[in-house]
Amino acid sequence: MSGERIGKNALIAALADAYRRASGTHSPVAAGALAGKIASLDNTVNTRGIILLDYGGDGYPRKAFIKGMGALPKFALAGAEADIYSRLEVIESDTPLSVIPAYMCSGCASLLSIDELIANADSIETRAFANCVSLTEVTFSKQYESTLSSVFAGCANITLIRVPWSEGYVPGAPWGAVNAEIIYDFTGEEA
Repeated sequence: MSGERIGKNALIAALADAYRRASGTHSPVAAGALAGKIASLDNTVNTRGIILLDYGGDGYPRKAFIKGMGALPKFALAGAEADIYSRLEVIESDTPLSVIPAYMCSGCASLLSIDELIANADSIETRAFANCVSLTEVTFSKQYESTLSSVFAGCANITLIRVPWSEGYVPGAPWGAVNAEIIYDFTGEEA
């Protein structure tokens, strides 16, 4: 077993102990559930680059801060109903992301806005924001040369998408957001 792995296991154990003390429970099941959530991060991203903040009473973080990472792997912050990322409302980055990878935030059902996250992206890959059901509006600030294939699949609550390009420039509109009205040639001011 590598030194890095031993260090990670020690961190997981320390966090589980801290959870038991903070919650006032001596339940190894609750602490084990937290340890399981922490351990599951190993399958998605280098946890040193993502800081989870603003934990709710349910033990899930409401904010993710991407620190010092200009690129992320597929599924980096993908959530599912019981996943640690499922209740994220805000995702911020200190480094502009040039590529939003496929499925990056798929299933982050509580995510409220992506405008700042996508502001500098040159590419947004397939289903990056699929099933982000709390999104209601999206404003793109730059043009894309590639498709936005199913980027918003399952995002039925998006009712407005503002884009700085003309109709037909990026094919496939509304890119999965079936209930969205699109304002083309958006310059930052509503007509």
